[in-house]
Amino acid sequence: MYKGKKILAIVPARLSSKRLKQKNIIKVSRGKILINWTYEAIKNSKYIDCSILSTESEKIKNLATRIGFDVPFKRPKYLSNDHVDSEEVIKHVLKKIKFKCDYVLLLQPTSPLRNSKDIDKSIEHIIDKNFSSLISISASKKKKKFNVETKKNLLKFNFNSKKVKKKYFSLNGAIFLAKKKFYLNFSKPFIWQKKNKCTYIKIPTSRSIDIDTMEDLLKFKKIIRKK
Repeated sequence: MYKGKKILAIVPARLSSKRLKQKNIIKVSRGKILINWTYEAIKNSKYIDCSILSTESEKIKNLATRIGFDVPFKRPKYLSNDHVDSEEVIKHVLKKIKFKCDYVLLLQPTSPLRNSKDIDKSIEHIIDKNFSSLISISASKKKKKFNVETKKNLLKFNFNSKKVKKKYFSLNGAIFLAKKKFYLNFSKPFIWQKKNKCTYIKIPTSRSIDIDTMEDLLKFKKIIRKK
């Protein structure tokens, strides 16, 4: 809880994946699979009141429960294919649980280097400034797929921008945070944000890895070996 506002964290972890097989539970190091890092970030957060891991897989449910995740139910398989938006998964969880929250935090396991300080900074920022939604971004010298522009505390979604800059910012997939009613009132919240006010936090590029391929996984393993 932060300033009287309750925070629910949702971790989406389906079994199938296109490029890297079963990446959410892939073994990274001795005794640790990918979802371990997100669990540790949640556990060390000062403000998260409740967390739920959402999966359709009995295998993931069992592994996640052993780590410490709360997996009170499984999501339907129709909410576990490649074309399902994360917002639909969030709505499913909100319908199933009795916990009354003010903000919902989506934490994808494929961003394992995002830590508890990043999470708590996001929560403080969105509540202190009273924004409806927040997304994490990172800087790059090269333009990336989900390129955005920043103006004061706001994001401008312009993925097709052709502006040439010395430094670019893009969505890194690490943190999505919004008021609960934001999800309930809009069928496509993150599309809606393109035309409305969304704030952001910056996460260093060194902690902004998004694991989608074997190359990404090998890079992540190399990083944690150095720590």
